[in-house]
Amino acid sequence: MEIRTSAHFERRYKKLSQPIKEKAKKQEKLFVADPFDSRLFTHKLHGKDKEKLVYSIDYKYRIKFIF
Repeated sequence: MEIRTSAHFERRYKKLSQPIKEKAKKQEKLFVADPFDSRLFTHKLHGKDKEKLVYSIDYKYRIKFIF
């Protein structure tokens, strides 16, 4: 699986604390193995982002993605 990130994502990611970045890397490994792993809490968005999905880093942080 190829993962590409936007410039917006990169700017926001740089501002995160190191513990959150480590959690994000752990969740990314799960995502690559299985995007719908129950530990990711993957779900579709609604409204203007209805074509996008998200997975959770923790209860405060999520990552949007498109297949």
